[in-house]
This record gives sequence, C-alpha cells and structure tokens, in this order.
Amino acid sequence: TLSRVRLIGQFTAAGAGVPAAAAAADGSAAAAAEPDPDQVAVVESQLSLHPGEVLTERLLLRPAAAGWLRVTGVSWVLAGTAGGYCLFDIKGRRRKRPKGDRPSQQKHYPPGRRLLFHVLKGMPRLQVSLERLPTEAAAGELLGLQVTLCSI
Repeated sequence: TLSRVRLIGQFTAAGAGVPAAAAAADGSAAAAAEPDPDQVAVVESQLSLHPGEVLTERLLLRPAAAGWLRVTGVSWVLAGTAGGYCLFDIKGRRRKRPKGDRPSQQKHYPPGRRLLFHVLKGMPRLQVSLERLPTEAAAGELLGLQVTLCSI
C-alpha cells in the first residue's frame, strides 16, 4: 500500500515576485521540501495496487492565499515504512522559432514556466435557483420565472 501520497510544491505569496525558474534541478532533498501548511493545504491519498494494476489518482494542492504555486513532484510512504519522492522532469515539445513577440505567437512555454500557476484571490460563489419552473412548455413560449441568487 502507498500512503501519504501527495504533491510537492513551492508557494510564493503575492508581492514577493515570480519564483525562481530552476526548482532545484539537481534532485536534492531540499527540492522535496513541502510548502508551509498555513499557505497551502496538501490533500493526501492512500491507495493499494495489485500486480499489473494501473490506477489514476487525483492529487490536490489548495493555496489559501494569492501568489505563485509551482508543482515540483510527488512524495509517498510505501507500506508505512519507506518514504520516497520523485521530482517531475518537465520536458515539453521542441520549441519552434516564433514569428513575433506577441503572446499569441509564442506557441511553447519554456521549461521553467511549466507547472507554474498564478493563484488569484478567492472569488465569490453564487448559487442560482429557478422558482416555479413548469414541467412542460410550448416551443417559442415566453415564461416568467423567478430567479434566486444566493452568495455561498
């Protein structure tokens, strides 16, 4: 069984600038350091694999504030005793020579910018409900409905 399976990332709070492009490419243990739990909530998974089984698992990092989040790898604990981690070796498509400097013509991101996310402030969430919605309506018929918006 694999337990404590989680993503590894680096978080830089807003106002501190964009994080450095090279995230410890030498594979050192410092690159496997986990983000501050006050800034980023790391959701852990636990799973069991049988021989020859292939499993897809969704791993999450939830930043609590605005800033920059770089996903650098994944860590796990095997059978409750042996811990390990793997840093992502980010290889993209071969870069082509762009025709201009406009963003729409830059077809490929450089390797240092992949898996780098700009986290924005939280947005308000709205819940929409329709009151007195009829079960049937004729084609082209205009209906007067009451819409209720609720901030969650």
